[in-house]
Amino acid sequence: MQTVLVIGAIIFFFTVSSHSQDSLTPKYQSLLQSKVLYNMTREAKELSDAAVPALLSYLDTPEFRADISNLPLANDSSSSLLQLLQEQIRISPLVHNMNSYYSPNEPQMDMTLAQLINSTYLYNYWELTTLVPELYREFVANIENTAETQLFAFPPFPQNISTPPTITEGQERPYYTAINIWDIDSGNPIFGGMGLVFFPDYAKPITFLNPMDTGIYEQCCGNITGVNECIFNIHCDKWNKTKGTLEYFNHLILPATELWGYTLGQLFQRWFQNPPPPLEFLRMYQYWEADFAGAALLPDSVQYIIASYNLLFGTGNGTVLQQFCTNNGIDTTTQSVN
Repeated sequence: MQTVLVIGAIIFFFTVSSHSQDSLTPKYQSLLQSKVLYNMTREAKELSDAAVPALLSYLDTPEFRADISNLPLANDSSSSLLQLLQEQIRISPLVHNMNSYYSPNEPQMDMTLAQLINSTYLYNYWELTTLVPELYREFVANIENTAETQLFAFPPFPQNISTPPTITEGQERPYYTAINIWDIDSGNPIFGGMGLVFFPDYAKPITFLNPMDTGIYEQCCGNITGVNECIFNIHCDKWNKTKGTLEYFNHLILPATELWGYTLGQLFQRWFQNPPPPLEFLRMYQYWEADFAGAALLPDSVQYIIASYNLLFGTGNGTVLQQFCTNNGIDTTTQSVN
């Protein structure tokens, strides 16, 4: 089985290799991306500052104090707890998981190992499907385009999205990552067995934040024609669709919990209880979305890669990934995924 996967990946590698040249490599950030992020940042600072009193009040509620009563920090002041909360969010890794192989029986929405080792940067969905048009799915395109134009205020593409945009147009759109806020060892494994973790200093200047996955939000809370496949109980009215940054995000903290219905106390238990409580499966979907208004260049952006022990250890793909990391000075670690 593993041999078939490796062979399939190598075949797909040759299919896309002619497109993956340095001439297609985007800049760290384009002028359009910088303008979009500038507007987000200016608004986020005002909203983040204004959210502090409500957060301090919440951290002094009897309900929250009861939730953390077993922790050493239970008697800390609300201002100390807020600083701890902010720091914990800032140090949580930004991660993007992808599959190591391509399967013709499953829709592919991301790069594979074969494309990763042959590229100078990480493709977003628009770039991937422009280079490999047979992977394009209008259903996915509708969700992403709606989020990017209506939630993020990126300009619409010149043409209808029934077909992929040009590579240059696609490069203007964001690259999606997640804040690993629940400290999941394998990153974000619902999206694949390779978790790419980004350098904080690389990501911070180009990153904007949303309190949940915007694809899930659009499926559950949006009004996209033909999109009504929500399998989650999302409290859509708890977010006013404002964005944050890795510096200014106080206004997203409570909406992130209220959208999904978890509590800050549960986050504190995950962070500070020793040992931490077992992780509920639903937590894998309850990350904050962190998007690059810029490019994830290789190898500069990637600090290390988490490889799934179950899927990659002892396989041909595992060997290829290890060699790629060695050649590019990227650290690797292995984690089991249950």
